[in-house]
Amino acid sequence: MKKELIMAAMLLLSGNSFAQLVVDSLGRTRIGSTDTPTSVLCVGNSSTTDAGIACSHRGNYGMNISLVGVDNGNPSYGIYISSASSKNQNYGIKSVAGLSGGNKPNAFGVMGLAGLSSNSIGVYGGVQGFTNITNFAGIYGTTSAAGTVSFNYPGSYAGYFNGKVLATGTIYGTLSSLSNASNSSSSATTTLIETRDEESAISRLAQVKNVKFNINDLDGKDKRNALGEDPIYSKVHHGLDAEQLEKLYPELVEKDKNGNYWINYIELIPILVKGINELSSELAELKGASPKMARDMSTSIGEATTDVDVVRMDQNTPNPFSESTVIKLNIPQSTTTANILIYDLNGKQIDKVSVDERGETNVTVYASNLESGMYIYSLILDGKVTVTRKMIVEK
Repeated sequence: MKKELIMAAMLLLSGNSFAQLVVDSLGRTRIGSTDTPTSVLCVGNSSTTDAGIACSHRGNYGMNISLVGVDNGNPSYGIYISSASSKNQNYGIKSVAGLSGGNKPNAFGVMGLAGLSSNSIGVYGGVQGFTNITNFAGIYGTTSAAGTVSFNYPGSYAGYFNGKVLATGTIYGTLSSLSNASNSSSSATTTLIETRDEESAISRLAQVKNVKFNINDLDGKDKRNALGEDPIYSKVHHGLDAEQLEKLYPELVEKDKNGNYWINYIELIPILVKGINELSSELAELKGASPKMARDMSTSIGEATTDVDVVRMDQNTPNPFSESTVIKLNIPQSTTTANILIYDLNGKQIDKVSVDERGETNVTVYASNLESGMYIYSLILDGKVTVTRKMIVEK
């Protein structure tokens, strides 16, 4: 009996010497270490102060919670956190990932997985029903360092992104681009300007080539997955030559760190509209708004008024051209005088080329006599306009 009491006492002393549960005089508790608690509840060697629960653990999970909800009509939460402090910065959850030396391939501040439900949402953001909220975003994303969240424009947004957004799939909805902001409470200002009146929009855009391309290696990484190549990377896309467009409208083109060009096609629309308006004005002049144009250019572009089977002026080739271009003609033998007159888009005569040959012939126009842009040229037979076409000079 005495031997058994001695053994029990030794076990008790041994248990106390290795005990890892410490409670101080303020009721703060530490589990897993004999250090003095610094928070209401400390787990492991955490030394965080001013915390309700502080945990430090070497393993794959800082906290692992498995909840089996009861179907009682109420929602179930794996973790429910309510933060209502009076501080300027108030976070329900602040999650920091990627402090392991910066050499790991993935770091997620928050990763949400949802499934096995008719409606599954990985991350959900919504506003509480208070009336004094000026700025709200269900999800806010920025490419800047963490700091005070601020909006350039007051309002409520399901998602607000302060930086570039890349989507490799389809985006559904109405895409808007800022134009003439006039909100008095906004810190941003805009200035209305005329779009490059020194040269017509249509002649500038005519210098930009259309291109076809594949997005098969956007950032130097293979985009194919186990099921095959993603259709967005294998299909053919259509666009404009970004390098050419950048020379004309640099504000519409950006280049990322991988050397890829990005075009703001939304803000290209007003320039296209301006070009359409220019063509509309030009057609109005061709129909007789200007007496001189009515006399010299009375036919529609590319049409012949008389002797259509005999008189012919083909489209110049090449077109556009940078050095010279050739215009093939068929001039009736009965023609006394034949000339090709070249006009700019304002109706001003720029050049005159005499055609001395009759029948099948051709003339050469040299770009050295012309500036870059679009021109109208007409075949004049015996003082009458027969055919009118357009040419583009691209130097």
